[in-house]
Amino acid sequence: MKYFISFILTLLLAGCNLFQGQQPARESIAVEEKQVETFVPVQKELYVIKQGAVKYKIPDINVKAESQYSYGEPLWVVGISEHFYKCNEEEYILKEDVDNYEKLKLTQEELEESNFILKGSQKNSTTGSLSTYLSISLITKEEYQKAIKNKVDFFITDTLTFQKKGKVLSIVCEEAVVKFKDTIGELSGVDESYEYIGRIDTLNQYVVSSQVGDGYGEITIDKTTGRKITFDHLPFISPNRKHLFMITTEIYSEPDSFSLYKIESITPFVSKPIITAELSNWKIYNIDENDVFFSKNGYLYVSINPINSFLDSKGELNKQRMYIKIKIK
Repeated sequence: MKYFISFILTLLLAGCNLFQGQQPARESIAVEEKQVETFVPVQKELYVIKQGAVKYKIPDINVKAESQYSYGEPLWVVGISEHFYKCNEEEYILKEDVDNYEKLKLTQEELEESNFILKGSQKNSTTGSLSTYLSISLITKEEYQKAIKNKVDFFITDTLTFQKKGKVLSIVCEEAVVKFKDTIGELSGVDESYEYIGRIDTLNQYVVSSQVGDGYGEITIDKTTGRKITFDHLPFISPNRKHLFMITTEIYSEPDSFSLYKIESITPFVSKPIITAELSNWKIYNIDENDVFFSKNGYLYVSINPINSFLDSKGELNKQRMYIKIKIK
């Protein structure tokens, strides 16, 4: 019996020693979990490259996050530690979730995704892909620059054909005379100013620029009938003269939208809407600086940014950009 009791005591002592031997390892794990992040000052702009990247209030992955960053969001980084970047006094992000702009990617599916699509003249919209109507793909800057050498532009600058007399601009068409009157300085409530800027012979149109209040635009006038159409920006005409691509974009508002039309007649000019859509994931870089154009190969080339990267971390127009080409199906 005493041998049995001695055996039991031996086992208990061995268990105690084993437990004591494990204690330092457990304490080490606890220390690692509570490791303090030491930040070194840094000043640079980075972009969120992970969907659902967590926004930490303190640099500790064990603390429940209250919000997330958006994919492509620019961040001005002011500190760096072993695991985190510090964005300001109360925001931190894991280093693996951010990188330089060049690491941002948009898939073809993302490029073709829309918030809504209106088919033809329908008023009820649907959501989904633009792939039925368009094929959109990322290209290199080199391909974009090569394509611009073969740019197709049907607009002809011609400012002398029609000139204002006093405050009245008269556009003489075959069947009508279309008049525009400046109201600058008058008591009409809104200043208006008009200038004849050229013509689009391939569509049988004259073009007048307009400024009404703070708004700018172009007005086309049918050379035959005198019919007027107002645009935020002149439509882009496909090289085969079968389609119009009209774009609506504002730098500080989002998202962009566009309309695709089929040209059914030139004299008189008649076009039929195919779709109007709102883009989900990207914005046109700058429509007024020749960043959108058709090339001789029939593709529409566009300089863009992901919608969350359109402005940089300072809220200014992002100088970095991506390039795409669009094929009308």
